[in-house]
Amino acid sequence: MTINDKKSNGNDSSIINVLKSEIRFRIFTLFNLYPELSLTELTDILSRSKSTIHHHLEKLMGAGLIEVSREEKVRGNILKKFFSLKPGYQKMLENTDSSLEEVNKDMFDFYVTYLNSAIRILKFYKKFFEKLEKEKKGYEHLKEFMQEDDGFSTMFFFNKEQFKKAMQLYKEFADKLNKIDIEFNGIQVEKPYFVFTYGMPLKQVIEEIGKPPAPPASPASPPSPKPPKSPPRKNKRHK
Repeated sequence: MTINDKKSNGNDSSIINVLKSEIRFRIFTLFNLYPELSLTELTDILSRSKSTIHHHLEKLMGAGLIEVSREEKVRGNILKKFFSLKPGYQKMLENTDSSLEEVNKDMFDFYVTYLNSAIRILKFYKKFFEKLEKEKKGYEHLKEFMQEDDGFSTMFFFNKEQFKKAMQLYKEFADKLNKIDIEFNGIQVEKPYFVFTYGMPLKQVIEEIGKPPAPPASPASPPSPKPPKSPPRKNKRHK
């Protein structure tokens, strides 16, 4: 089945499973940045072959994440396809037929992929600042490059009570962000800005990293064989 005739109904595979793949997560991220992309544009950005990108696009379409947004004649009967996010894909995360154990493992793998992808995105900023430093360009050039409202960052260390209050504020803030995001659902516009928030129990994470690995569980000893039963004794009759 090709991209041209594949039906993207979200039943082919779990969204979480599909996004476990690093390259598919990167493709999915690109569709959040650009209103639409063609196969050629994706291969140029990701430096992968068309066959590889084609395969991952089929997976994303099968999960109901993206769709063919339009087709354009380039020469003769050859059609150039453009892809974009499928409206309403967010709701599909709520629908799963997996068991609780499978969902927990899927979510763990998804968060690992999610955090790794966010780290890679943040590394673009690291490379950007390294480039400025290498070219001997300082803060003045940074101000020219970025407007005052082109970025923000926050970093806090909280105690338990502060963290609870911060999480409550974040939930209220996230609800407002979701409303902003919904305003443009189904509208193909460029989204060049990236917002990432994540709170973690850093102290416990560091302590867990420092713990020695738990010894492997010893296999259970097989039960001792029972001694064979003695045959019943026959009563001797006296003559």
